Amino acid sequence: MGTRYSRISVSGYDLLRTLLIQESHDNPTSGHFGVDKTMKTLQRNYYWPNMADDVRKYVSPCTACQIMKSSHQRAAGLLQPLDPPERPWQYITMDYVTGLPAGPSGNDAILVVVDRLTKMAHFIACQQTITAEQTAQLFIANVIRLHGLPTAIISDRGPKFTSNF
Repeated sequence: MGTRYSRISVSGYDLLRTLLIQESHDNPTSGHFGVDKTMKTLQRNYYWPNMADDVRKYVSPCTACQIMKSSHQRAAGLLQPLDPPERPWQYITMDYVTGLPAGPSGNDAILVVVDRLTKMAHFIACQQTITAEQTAQLFIANVIRLHGLPTAIISDRGPKFTSNF
């Protein structure tokens, strides 16, 4: 990093400061770096009072960064036993079998829904490209229609079960 006097002062130019931060953070070659790396990039050539605050205000709410940021949460603990169901179709499990050869109707996956008490299962043909909304529609048409709404659904928390299900 150069000295304060070898950098361009951008005091009083709010729009220019925002554009500089945007270029240093959002540009595809900059890689959506966090606050610290974006600051270091800017500090090489520019200076203005409260630069760190401006960068933090711009970078912190960045949606792309929030999605890509690694989680600092501790790993989940040990598996806990599940309560046994008291009635059929109270607790169910759901998952997909994928990678199957496509059938005549184009289906190449199976949605498997199993009642934890009776072990009765529904095998619902579908396509690997199925969305969460389509999964919900299949679930309603093939399971809820016959057995009612379960108390709990156990899945692998894949996007087809958690996104707008």
